[in-house]
Amino acid sequence: MFSSTILSFLIPFQILKTLILDEMFSHKKVHFSMTKIILIARAFYDGLSMINM
Repeated sequence: MFSSTILSFLIPFQILKTLILDEMFSHKKVHFSMTKIILIARAFYDGLSMINM
């Protein structure tokens, strides 16, 4: 149970890090599109709902 809680927090941060690195390499600066913000919000929401189960 404890390890799955850690995992559900790590996954959104992993997605966030991947998106930021992807943006930095493609644009040379961090630029968030609306789609990516929604994607990150989804990931955090999924992580939180996993914990509540």
